[in-house]
Amino acid sequence: MSISKASSAINAGIIILTCLVGYFVFQLYYAIQNNLDLARNKEIAVQLAGELMESSKQLTSNVRQYAATGDSRYEKIYFGIVDERAGKTPRAASRDVAPGQKIALTDLMKQYGVTAGEFALVEKGNQLSDALIALETEAMNAVKGIYKDAKGDYTIKGEPNMERARELVFGPAYNAETEKIMAPLNEFFAALEKRTSAQVDSSVERVDRNGLFLCFALVLTLLLSLISAVYARRGICRPLERLSDFAQKVMAGDYASRIETHSNNEIGTLSEALNGMLDKLEGQLAFSRGVLDTLPVPCAVFDTENKLAFANAPMLSTFGHPGKMEGFIGMTSGKFYYNDEARATSITRCLESGEAASMDFVVERKTGKPMHADVFTKPMRDDKGRLSHAILILLDTTTTFEQQEAIKRNSETMRGVAASVLDLLQAANAACEQLVSVLVKTDKATAETTERMHDTLTAMEQMNMAVLDISKNASDAAASSDNMRTTATDGQNIVGQVVSSINLVQKNSLALRADMEKLSDEAQSINQIMTVISDIADQTNLLALNAAIEAARAGDAGRGFAVVADEVRKLAEKTMNATTEVGSAIENIQQGTRRNMEHVDRAVVSIEEVTGLANTSGDRLKDIVEITALSADMVRAIATASEQQSASSAQINEAVEAVDSTLKDVAVVIADANNAAQQLNGQMAEIRQLMDKLKP
Repeated sequence: MSISKASSAINAGIIILTCLVGYFVFQLYYAIQNNLDLARNKEIAVQLAGELMESSKQLTSNVRQYAATGDSRYEKIYFGIVDERAGKTPRAASRDVAPGQKIALTDLMKQYGVTAGEFALVEKGNQLSDALIALETEAMNAVKGIYKDAKGDYTIKGEPNMERARELVFGPAYNAETEKIMAPLNEFFAALEKRTSAQVDSSVERVDRNGLFLCFALVLTLLLSLISAVYARRGICRPLERLSDFAQKVMAGDYASRIETHSNNEIGTLSEALNGMLDKLEGQLAFSRGVLDTLPVPCAVFDTENKLAFANAPMLSTFGHPGKMEGFIGMTSGKFYYNDEARATSITRCLESGEAASMDFVVERKTGKPMHADVFTKPMRDDKGRLSHAILILLDTTTTFEQQEAIKRNSETMRGVAASVLDLLQAANAACEQLVSVLVKTDKATAETTERMHDTLTAMEQMNMAVLDISKNASDAAASSDNMRTTATDGQNIVGQVVSSINLVQKNSLALRADMEKLSDEAQSINQIMTVISDIADQTNLLALNAAIEAARAGDAGRGFAVVADEVRKLAEKTMNATTEVGSAIENIQQGTRRNMEHVDRAVVSIEEVTGLANTSGDRLKDIVEITALSADMVRAIATASEQQSASSAQINEAVEAVDSTLKDVAVVIADANNAAQQLNGQMAEIRQLMDKLKP
């Protein structure tokens, strides 16, 4: 029989017996209460009957006392008793029944269960007391001296007759009437006693019967409870104890334990279900362990007491634990990882806080280089959210760490290259500033040369006019020769200054061309450095892609590193873009430098031509000086010399105009070179800004 059916049957029997016990208890209580009520009513009825008998005796006593003494107190007491029995006055406070109430004695007797037959005896006594009352009334009136008239009313007054009164209440007639009254009252007492005794006996018998039934029901209830206790002990408690021992073994990790049962009740079914559940649990545990064993990363599980419950082969190998996992089960995390039983670990912190955590960890190996790893700990909870275990996973980040170190080294290299580029840019910027300064000075010198050439042109015109005057006015030849000599000397000096200025411009132009060539070489060096930076950026991008691939292989555990790798890749792309921009800027600088070199080359050629013309002008002016020096001795040849001088002056004028035009061209070229140098300076500033962006 199943436990539920047996328990239901036993419980139903206990409930039925309990109901019977309750019923018999109620019946017993009711019988006892009824017995008490009957006894109380009997007692009260007897008291009331006794009160009736006692009041009758008191009436007789008081009327006799009144007749004997004539004391009105006895009359008053007599009528007080009569009025109290009739309910006209309140009952005495000393009464046990209804003290202080206005109620007739007969009515009280009816209230407390006096039957009609019994009450008929009381009424019979009351009827028999009428004759006695007539005697008592006559005796009391005789004491007062009042007598009957013809109608029987007491209207005649006379002398009190104490003797007559005593005869009436002490005579044989009075005694006879008293005995007549006592006879029905005695019968009333007997009937009352018989009835109440029978009722009490019946009630006592009912109490005894209900008590017997109650005892029988209690014995049955006790017996059934004993049977229930024995059944619960043997059929429920002992199997449950075996189940508890089985559960303790399972909790201790003995998954091979099984329950032996031969019962067909619910406990047997539960035992079979637990055995089946343990089989499935053992299979699932084996599957879980197999899954954890097949994980390529080190993994370990600890229970809430910080004791090892599982560790896969990579975890044992990582921390140098030889042998199988079973040899380390129950070991604390501090002992397992640090060989220190009481040392706190990430597992203890996870179990205390109940929250997941991660940290960097370096495993010092006995052989080989140390292992860099990310440690992830996470609490494991059951379906009700209670903490059951904590799992620890190690992710080998040694390769990633080495790549990060390589990236750091590349970053240091890039910073060094950027610093070198900045130094080169500063040198180029200084060269550009020097070039601008030289061009400004050259521009000023060209302006001064132009002004002097204007002066020379004016002087040449004056000289030409002087030559014409000489040819027209030979008489003034000597004076004109002196003036012309002076003017020629000044012109020679001016031409010498022009030649010196032109030589200076040529020298500065050559220096500018050398600086331009140096700037071109420096720009080429910058281009080579930017090529190195671009190669480094390409390698960084490849490293970032490799790191992203490794992070993707790591799954959720590598998301953080994937974000870092993506940021490194973006930085590499920005570096490549910046390198491209810097390369474009450097190419523009090189192109501007080449154009400036071409302009400078043309300026140098023009300056060489101007220098030749200036030298020619100097030679011519020197000849003029020599001619003017000999003019005094060659007065006769003044006309011829004047014509030659006029022709020479015209040529000089044309040469000076050519020099002036060349100087204007040189000024334009220098202005263009100045603008190009300023543009180059701006481009150098942009390159410096781009290189600043490359700084970490």
